[in-house]
Amino acid sequence: MFDLEKEIRKWKKSLQKHEVFENGIIADIELHLRDAYDAQRKAGLTEEDAFRQAVAQVGTAESIAAEYNKNRLVMLNRRSPLRPGRFMPALVWNYIKTALRAIRRHKGYSLINISGLAIGLTVCMLIVLWVVDEWSFDRFNANAGRIYRVYRNESATQKNSTTVLTPPPMAAALKSDFPEIIKATRFGYWHRQLVTYKDKSFNEPGFRYADPDFIDMFSFPLIKGNPETVLSNPYSVILTEKTAAKYFAEEDPIGKILTVNNSFNVTVTGVIHNESLNSSLEFDLLSPFVIILKESIGEKNAENWGFNSFGTYVMLEQSASADNLNQKLAGYLKKYSDEDTDELVLQPLTDIHLFSNLGHDLRNRGDIKYVWIFSGLAVFVLLIACVNFMNLTTARSANRAKEVGLRKVVGAERPQLIRQFFGESILIALFALVIAFILVELLLPLFNILSGKQLSSSWWNNPIILLGFIGLALVTGILSGSYPALFLSSFQPIRILKSTERSSGANPLFRKVLVIFQFSLSIFLIIGTLIISRQLSYMRNIDLGFNREHIIYLSIHGELHDNYGSIRERFLQNPDVLHVTASMTLPTNIQGSPRNSDVGRKAT
Repeated sequence: MFDLEKEIRKWKKSLQKHEVFENGIIADIELHLRDAYDAQRKAGLTEEDAFRQAVAQVGTAESIAAEYNKNRLVMLNRRSPLRPGRFMPALVWNYIKTALRAIRRHKGYSLINISGLAIGLTVCMLIVLWVVDEWSFDRFNANAGRIYRVYRNESATQKNSTTVLTPPPMAAALKSDFPEIIKATRFGYWHRQLVTYKDKSFNEPGFRYADPDFIDMFSFPLIKGNPETVLSNPYSVILTEKTAAKYFAEEDPIGKILTVNNSFNVTVTGVIHNESLNSSLEFDLLSPFVIILKESIGEKNAENWGFNSFGTYVMLEQSASADNLNQKLAGYLKKYSDEDTDELVLQPLTDIHLFSNLGHDLRNRGDIKYVWIFSGLAVFVLLIACVNFMNLTTARSANRAKEVGLRKVVGAERPQLIRQFFGESILIALFALVIAFILVELLLPLFNILSGKQLSSSWWNNPIILLGFIGLALVTGILSGSYPALFLSSFQPIRILKSTERSSGANPLFRKVLVIFQFSLSIFLIIGTLIISRQLSYMRNIDLGFNREHIIYLSIHGELHDNYGSIRERFLQNPDVLHVTASMTLPTNIQGSPRNSDVGRKAT
């Protein structure tokens, strides 16, 4: 069915492609077209034929443009008259002043828009900080792209079974057998260690052991000590800043002696910084790996290929290919153990935190699925804020219709109006960004509690993140102002001034789609929040089969472990103690540390 208004809009678009036509001229030509159409209809033609005859009578866009261009030529020198450029820097300040006046004139409307965008930006920025923190794990290492963890694929004996635990001799063997491996280190722990200095004693769960290559492979900044000799002494130890302050306060820790398990001493040879670095390798104290062999598992296990208890990390030379080395590692273990059918695989260091799902893996791992989920959540929240801005702006279109009409009458072109409306939306987005910065700082401690992170305000000093947030605000302003700018600038002055322009907008269906989209996302997020809340409540209140409030858990090792029987009898002599038992692990932590003790206590 023929639609006159639709055909006229298409015809006007063909005119708008020519720069010679201003909006007022197009409106004038449209009146001539409508008059010609009415005349043809009175002559008895159908609507479609009458429109075609009217267009032929008025002329095509190209022919009309050519005639108008001839009239605009200056006959004296045949040059086109001076026309203002499509963008003049001098007009930028005028756009800003106009936008500020519009914001000041409609305070309530502006407050709703700015606060809505500010909340959306705040949520989005907090999630971005969390995502950046998750993605940054291990990437501070200068050689991160060349470092790999070696894990065992046990699928030959047990389907889909893997483990990151490897034997003590593997690191040295790999470095010797493959020239593309230039550095290799073992990394692991062996129970908690009781560390004593003078009258201070602490059980240290973060006591780790590594080979001297560890210092060269990883980029942990050594604040004190010589990196070339810091782990050369078998009975030496490196402390983190926090651990050094715990034992020595303001004293210089270098050269001080710590006693481990009341059985051997280690000398502090270095202080390292790792508190603010996102690393999958966590430690508070770091000693040479040979101490484990001498003091814990026995030196006989130094060449035991069946003693899979520690991690192995290797660094490849610059031109080496991990894929080629993986092929060489197939069947490598048979060289040292005929019955070992496991395969060795290299895992990139930067994949450990987010992409690893191996047996006996490190505890401080993330999951790439949650990164994508939270990233999608940030986009959804920001889209809701942008759609809310669009709906509010187009709902007020009738209030600005006459403004648009008057601007076009005095010579404003559509591109100028589009820039004006985009300027207003970007300015509102920048105001919202300032408020979002304040809200992020205020909410960051609470967000850390909810997320289990230790995010700080140091992102202010990161120009990439700061520029990213500013870019996010600009994109938000452009996105939220796109439909209102294109819609408001399309108003025709002759129809506006005659009060024939509908206040509901040129495309009410699109606005309805936006509202439905906004409410659908909101309902989706609300339902998701309720489900997660109920799941967390279930986890907190589930019956575990024992009363956690009346059970005391103590970690025992060393002399305490050897005298467990006496300790148990002493506890049972207390009338408030009902039961005492020892366990390799806690019931809630199947892969926990060995040699733990649970003490049951009577309710009081």
